[in-house]
Amino acid sequence: MRDPGLFLKEFGIAAAIGATLLIGISWWFLGRKTKRTFPLPSKWRPVGTVSSLRVYPVKSCKGVEAQKLLVGPAALSKDLNVDRQFMIVDEAGQLVSARTHPKSVLINAEIIEEGLLRLTAPDMPPLELNFPSNASNTPECRGIEMDCVIHGRPVKAMDMGNAVSQWLTEFLVFRTDRPAELRLEVRLVFHHLPAGQRRNLARALLHLPFASEDDKSMFHDEIGAAHIISDASLEDLNDHLKGTGTSVSALNFRPNITISGGLPYAEDDWLFVKIGEAVLRTVRPCTRCIMTTVDPQKGEKNENKEPLASLRKYRTVEDETMNKFFNYAPKLVFLGCPEPSSVND
Repeated sequence: MRDPGLFLKEFGIAAAIGATLLIGISWWFLGRKTKRTFPLPSKWRPVGTVSSLRVYPVKSCKGVEAQKLLVGPAALSKDLNVDRQFMIVDEAGQLVSARTHPKSVLINAEIIEEGLLRLTAPDMPPLELNFPSNASNTPECRGIEMDCVIHGRPVKAMDMGNAVSQWLTEFLVFRTDRPAELRLEVRLVFHHLPAGQRRNLARALLHLPFASEDDKSMFHDEIGAAHIISDASLEDLNDHLKGTGTSVSALNFRPNITISGGLPYAEDDWLFVKIGEAVLRTVRPCTRCIMTTVDPQKGEKNENKEPLASLRKYRTVEDETMNKFFNYAPKLVFLGCPEPSSVND
């Protein structure tokens, strides 16, 4: 069952977190609806405080911290920095992430002015790269639309040219101990469709009752424009990690919003999250992968596959059908989509 409406305050600024209770109807039964609408709660209950906010302009690279975020139809943003608006791919357009190139988490990526992306990394010269707001050519950008793939799902993107490709390839490929046969060129692509993309949601809609046909995203792995984690859940995970020689921070999980206050994993039962005037609908738990084992400070994977190994012992999805759908991955953090009435255009 889902929790009653919840209310949150952030840094003294009016903000809210909310969830609704669906009495007498199972969570999975609701997934059999066809056209889905989601009435918002009429009441909200306080649960905690937003403790940190960040966006990740380039997928798998470092995040940009924020005091406030704008909720858009397909992503969160801080000023000019839109969450997951860029990503790294191989020459075939397949996503390249910290799962296979863990040093990517050491790359600072920030849009410093309109149409200008700045990249820095340890022992690398800074790179500033112009990018277009549409499909026009620029000197740095080839202006070529690519067919790319994120975990088997096709997306459209614009190739950002050879200069940044050489920079990324040098840092992520040649300055590593990768075998010669795996030293392949990588490229940077840009999400040039400002309204986001609606991927093929047929399978997700079958299994996720609170996903909508209209949900859109940038280069996010899954349905959901916002990743949210609670400090209480993180503290409980670190308790489970005692004796492993490992501890983790929120950065291992790359959330947009971190919440303090409340009980561990209370977020499992939230449906609607209200922060300020923005309302996010929870569409699914965020199941965790090998990327959580990458040390965000060192860019190296944990040899014992922690915290993933510990999470698998106690944080799997309870429903067996859903557990199979999520490939038996453990859950931590949840993913939300903006409700249209709350979006700032």
